[in-house]
Amino acid sequence: MNFEPTPDGVAELWTIISQHSLGRSCREWPPGVANVEFESLLEELMAEGDALLATDGSVIREPLPRSGWGCFIRSAELTQSVSGATRLVLSSMRAETEAVTVGLSALNQLLPDCQHIVVATDSQSLLRKLEGGVSPPEWWTDRRITWLYCPGHAGVEVNEKADRLAGNGAPATSRIVLSASDFQQLLKFKMETDDARKPNPGDAEVGRMARVGLRPGWIARWGLCGPRGRMACQLACGTVSRRTLADICTLGGAETAWRRIFGSRSVDEAVAEE
Repeated sequence: MNFEPTPDGVAELWTIISQHSLGRSCREWPPGVANVEFESLLEELMAEGDALLATDGSVIREPLPRSGWGCFIRSAELTQSVSGATRLVLSSMRAETEAVTVGLSALNQLLPDCQHIVVATDSQSLLRKLEGGVSPPEWWTDRRITWLYCPGHAGVEVNEKADRLAGNGAPATSRIVLSASDFQQLLKFKMETDDARKPNPGDAEVGRMARVGLRPGWIARWGLCGPRGRMACQLACGTVSRRTLADICTLGGAETAWRRIFGSRSVDEAVAEE
């Protein structure tokens, strides 16, 4: 889904209520107050025959990747809940926009004669996109739309319902068309996940040291560093790299290299003195 410049004819039908209409500070109000204020605002904006569309998106990265969207539709004629999800990690903006797209599509079928829709969203980023004059073509309509900011987790009932719907949508029954930006987001998430799962290159070496009774830092306590320290550690562990193997061969073999570093001490003796 791509944002494109909104046609002038469509833009003239849109009213974007500033994100400060209710304000994030309402999260600190006593329980129920924010909902009463929000419903009072809706009474000012809506007339008989209008519809409210409350939307929300949800993205979870762990333990199981999931992106969901929820819509709660309310009018004098009906109330309807719509939700969906995918087992992919989308961007938060993508989940929010999908919620609006699904909600407007459902309204077209449920209330084809409704001429004014109030869309309540807790996404400030989405409203900034609209204020910048861009929107997905899927939202272009000859209906009048009022875009209203509704702070999330403030006790506003319609937003709480949309939030729950976004969190409970069923991936098995949902479909979503992925855009180029979605694939970029998915690739970014996979790369971050793969990097997080990569084993620490030093873990294997530490494990080998533990098996022969060596503690981390023993080379430094012997006063060894650089190529000599690397060679001593790998000889003690019994596993050498190509670079170390070349150095050992230059010195005349593993026994010669060991004697140059530790004299006549065996590995056990070197560990004991360490």
